[in-house]
Amino acid sequence: MGPDFHGILLIRFRLMGDVLLMTPVARALRARFPKARIALLTDEPYDQMVRGHPALDEIIAFKRASDRELSAWGRLLRYSRLISEIRNRRFDLVLNLHPHGERAGLVTWLSGARTRVGYDRPGSQTFWYNVKAPYDTESRYRVEHLMDALRAIGVDAPAELPSVSLTPEDQAFAERLLAGGKRPVVVIHPGRPDTRRAWMTDRYARVADTLVERHGARVMFSGVKQEEERVEAIRRGMREPSESLVGVNVKQLAAVMSRADLYIGMDSSPLHLASAVGLPTVSLFSYYSPRAWKPIGEKHIAIRRQLPEHPCNAPACCQPGDAPCMKNISVDEVLAAAAQLLPSK
Repeated sequence: MGPDFHGILLIRFRLMGDVLLMTPVARALRARFPKARIALLTDEPYDQMVRGHPALDEIIAFKRASDRELSAWGRLLRYSRLISEIRNRRFDLVLNLHPHGERAGLVTWLSGARTRVGYDRPGSQTFWYNVKAPYDTESRYRVEHLMDALRAIGVDAPAELPSVSLTPEDQAFAERLLAGGKRPVVVIHPGRPDTRRAWMTDRYARVADTLVERHGARVMFSGVKQEEERVEAIRRGMREPSESLVGVNVKQLAAVMSRADLYIGMDSSPLHLASAVGLPTVSLFSYYSPRAWKPIGEKHIAIRRQLPEHPCNAPACCQPGDAPCMKNISVDEVLAAAAQLLPSK
């Protein structure tokens, strides 16, 4: 059966999608240690993604953004207070699910926990841990890699899709927004234009128009405020009407997705949010591996078109907004993938 744990701390700093992807670990721990107190340490504002999750008893949100406003001494004091706060909670198990950087490793080491789990990553400090999990982030679905931390302590659980908890207010928002409609709802997330993962603006517009014309779709574009200009540029390039979800909070977006029929977009946090609420997805990949980041299951299709003469082995291979592998993804293949997943008329 292995050891029993009463106080468990999970550490997963930034970003939104990464924090969401650790929820299967929390669920497996809850199933194995139903009476344990399970907490998560993460950065603000990414804590909002998992607020109210039934597998978590507590979320410790760290305001890292304000570090830039502090002197070195001020940052030291802030981290000292954080360490003191964690030690006072007397966790007996800490799992560092953040595979990169030393911040989470240091917190794990100083936590006071008798069992400290982390990844045996080549080239990184690993003395923080007295239990080490194998480091393999690219050959398998990312949640599978996270579950290795549990297997290292004898908890054998399958990798599953993430999950998110929605409030009645979130659900009511989506219900009002989508009330009275019987058309298939497609959420498109184009993301920022200044990234090497960006697909072309005009192609998103053509895909959206064709979905309206062929499937009678109600097309809704998601994005944060910094992405609003790109969303509006796509909408201006369309013949058919569309809607913008820019500015809704992440839980409201999740609620809308839970009632939608399809997600199309880049491999970023909304992709994992869609998978968490059971929404089928078509995701467009550049240099990140679909093996690691595509949601598992037949309802999720990834499209990646690397060029033989231009292998996409590192982000430095392309200029932001001008990635040859993204140019190699055609409108027709995105529409074909969408047609496989959209409900039949």
